[in-house]
Amino acid sequence: MRHRDGDAAVDGLGEPETAGLVLSRTEAMGRAMSVGAEVVAEADRQGTEFPSSLLGLRALADRVAGRCGQRVEAYDDDRQPLEGPIYLAPSDSDAIRLITSYDGGRWLICELDRNGRVRADGDSADPAAGSAPAALPRDPFQEEAARAADQDTRELAAARLHWRIAAILFFGGGFGAIPSDALHSPHQPATIYLLPLLAIVSGLVCWGLSTRLSARWLHLVAVAATLEIALTVGLADRVFAIYYTFVAIYAAYVFRSRTAIALHVGFASLAVLAPVAYDPETARQTLVAAFALIPTLVLAAGTVTLLREQLEKSEERFRRLAERDPLTGVGNYRMLTDRLPRELARHRRFKRSLALIVIDLDDFKQVNDRFGHQHGDRILCEVGRVLNETVRGHDVVARQGGDEFSVIAPETDCAQAVDLAARLRGAVAQITVAGRPLGASTGLAVFPDDAETIEQLLARADVRLREVKARKPCRSRSSGTTSAAPAAAL
Repeated sequence: MRHRDGDAAVDGLGEPETAGLVLSRTEAMGRAMSVGAEVVAEADRQGTEFPSSLLGLRALADRVAGRCGQRVEAYDDDRQPLEGPIYLAPSDSDAIRLITSYDGGRWLICELDRNGRVRADGDSADPAAGSAPAALPRDPFQEEAARAADQDTRELAAARLHWRIAAILFFGGGFGAIPSDALHSPHQPATIYLLPLLAIVSGLVCWGLSTRLSARWLHLVAVAATLEIALTVGLADRVFAIYYTFVAIYAAYVFRSRTAIALHVGFASLAVLAPVAYDPETARQTLVAAFALIPTLVLAAGTVTLLREQLEKSEERFRRLAERDPLTGVGNYRMLTDRLPRELARHRRFKRSLALIVIDLDDFKQVNDRFGHQHGDRILCEVGRVLNETVRGHDVVARQGGDEFSVIAPETDCAQAVDLAARLRGAVAQITVAGRPLGASTGLAVFPDDAETIEQLLARADVRLREVKARKPCRSRSSGTTSAAPAAAL
């Protein structure tokens, strides 16, 4: 989501719908700063990070609105915002975006960081200036950072889908029951059509709540569906007991816990047997039908659960393969671009140090030229193994390409990073080629001491690596002592 301050029609927002409140830009900025201070204070009181999901932003907006007496709402992509309220929206960076209007039709877009600083995005002396400049191409790190920031949004989208599936099932059951009731012999009283109406209303409620409630409330939906089916079976016709199959399939598809699925299937099975209690005269027919229907519920739920779990395992396996270097088994460049933005955002939020260490094997091309690429590949595999064994459990090792590796070291200051880099060089030196230790050079950068952004962190580490390589006495494969010499410079 990228907006420019001062545009009359902002991409993703459109023109604000008038709500009768017209402010100057200065007044709008003052309101944004006032609300921003309350947002930071509320986050401090709760001891939490800035939320990035719509549900979290709504809860935060409600609390802030109650404290500051202003109209504060969460920005929903599905709704056109009005003039007047201040909207809270997730940001591509580790911040919250404040959106409000001024001059009766222009958007003021501000970034609020965790320290309470509020700045206008794309601020200019002339807010009505011409069109915004074309966006610069985004590099992989920016794309991965945005993807990580959108994780809560994706989870919300999945919950929305599940709510709407439930709504569709209610609609299908309600409309499907109308012809059956009409053809029933003997004819049913007109009030029987209240049951399909109940199902249709339930579907409308689920559809309306799909953007407001989280996935945990779907358990209540499954229970309500079971009870409505039981009511329909008792008052209309027992043929509708087949609808319990939809409950079993839905529970198996939506819920991840096997226990939860079993409980919902068990509750539906009890509902199948319910006519035994209120209609003893037909108890035998009920049991005959139950012996056919209950195993169907169990088999349907079990089959869907198995297929879903196998699909999820396949997706996880493919995800791991996509993030692993096929030769060495360590992370690949994609893992680096995925983890580094997340770790940097986390360490910035909690004001911790993060180290990035880049490792380059000395004159590895000569190893390939002299002994062949197969032998070189075996050496690279060995390097990946010793690096994984040397780092700590929460560190991430990745192969950037060729003979270059990198290590993301969370919660690591400069002194700890220098020590870790020395241990990594020592571990690589234990690998011998033709009786000589394999040399390696390292360069490191530490957030926030050396750099504030991902690009700066990578550039600083690369510059230090080149400086280390340049100080080496020759380009021949060096000994472990020569490789370790520049450690003090890091």
